[in-house]
Amino acid sequence: MKLGKKSGSLITANMALEQGRDVFAIPHRVGFFTSSGTNELIKQGAVLVQGAKDIIDELNPEIKKYLQYAVKVAQLLKIVRRFLRSYNQKRCKKTFVS
Repeated sequence: MKLGKKSGSLITANMALEQGRDVFAIPHRVGFFTSSGTNELIKQGAVLVQGAKDIIDELNPEIKKYLQYAVKVAQLLKIVRRFLRSYNQKRCKKTFVS
């Protein structure tokens, strides 16, 4: 979200930083009023986010472990789907040839 210097979201994010909470910010182009707040948050200690990996790296290790497991499961499902698709294609060819 783009934050101007006096936005309510910026005030909330600053309060979170003061309380030691994690704040994530995506940088915006320099010189635009609507990006000045977000870029200022990064200067004050918000985590710079350039991609999903930046967020995952900051998460609790247990959550990070779960996400890595979920990625492995998704990769396995992709392999199973590919196998089933190939198996069904071969089965259909045999049915029509017989």
